[in-house]
Amino acid sequence: MQENDIGPRLLKEREYKGLSKEKVSDDLKIQVRFIDALEKGNFDIIPGEAYVKAFIKTYGDYLGLDGRALLDEYKNWKKPVATVPVDIFIHHQKIRDKRKRIPVKFEITPEIKVFTLAVLIFIFFIMMIFAVKSCVNSKSKNDSSAKLESSTMPPLILEAEVVTDDCWFEITKDNEAPIKGQYMKGYTHEWSANEAFYIKVGNKYNMRLVFNGKPVPIETFKDENNVVTFTLKREDNKKYGK
Repeated sequence: MQENDIGPRLLKEREYKGLSKEKVSDDLKIQVRFIDALEKGNFDIIPGEAYVKAFIKTYGDYLGLDGRALLDEYKNWKKPVATVPVDIFIHHQKIRDKRKRIPVKFEITPEIKVFTLAVLIFIFFIMMIFAVKSCVNSKSKNDSSAKLESSTMPPLILEAEVVTDDCWFEITKDNEAPIKGQYMKGYTHEWSANEAFYIKVGNKYNMRLVFNGKPVPIETFKDENNVVTFTLKREDNKKYGK
């Protein structure tokens, strides 16, 4: 058998199957010029006897021929030739270069240290901003909840009456401006508040107070020349209120 008989058989089978050389090259990862050399029987173009044998068997099996039989035919007439160690496959565009890379030494310079520190400071600053915003939002929610709770609760009612003699007093509702003056005997009035009354009476014996329907024992409060100052809050309902 002549050398070129193998090549034409490969060429004929490829064309019969409707495959292009580029398709074969892409599938087998063998350069197109070596596919062309195999089909023309120009095996000397392929640098290395080991690659020639591998290509013949691989190409034959790929086309559905008996790759081992083709390889045996090649060995029968071809004398061993010196092999030339050449990297055939790495030039194909779809083959990744797996050669060991030389490690690159990384040196931490003063500039890198300064940049890293600046980044850390920036991150810390951003975290502090978010923490402060979180605290402010939490406080706002708590304040809103407290206001909502107080607004949905019934008002505090304070009734006052000047009973024995003229008397001056001062009453402040929650955070409003104080109400104060000199009032004559028989004066009565009623106020409402959400949280507390702040009261100052000129003579505790001349004033009678009722907080949420219960008398306030003002005469028992500690005084200074009969002048008493005290606060009636929502939690005082247990003592004076309903």
